[in-house]
Amino acid sequence: MSEFVIPKNPTNNDIMLILVRMDAKLTNVEAQATKTNGRVNSIEEWKTGLQAVAAFQDKHPAAPPQINAPNATTVQVMTPNKWFQNDKLVAAVAIALVALASVASYLVGGGGQ
Repeated sequence: MSEFVIPKNPTNNDIMLILVRMDAKLTNVEAQATKTNGRVNSIEEWKTGLQAVAAFQDKHPAAPPQINAPNATTVQVMTPNKWFQNDKLVAAVAIALVALASVASYLVGGGGQ
C-alpha cells in the first residue's frame, strides 16, 4: 500500500490524488469480494443440498439411491401417485359408478319394460 503514503506537507491535490487511487482500489476490492461471495454462496448451497440428501438417506435407508439434488435445501421424495390419489380421477370414477348404479336400478326395477 505504498501508493497511499501521505507526503510530509500534503497539498489538497496530493490528498485528492490519494483518495482517487483509494477509490479505484476499493472498487476493485468490492468487485472481487462480490465475485467471491457468489462462489461461496453457491458452495454453501451445494453443501446444504448434500447434507439434506445425507440426512434423508439416513432416515430412509430403503429408499432408492437415485436422489439428484445439488442445490436442494430440502429433499422431497417423489413417489408415483396411485390412481386413488388423484382427486379428479376419483370424482370421475364416482360419477361413473353413480350413473351405472342408477341405470342398474332402473333396469332391475322394471323401468326398461
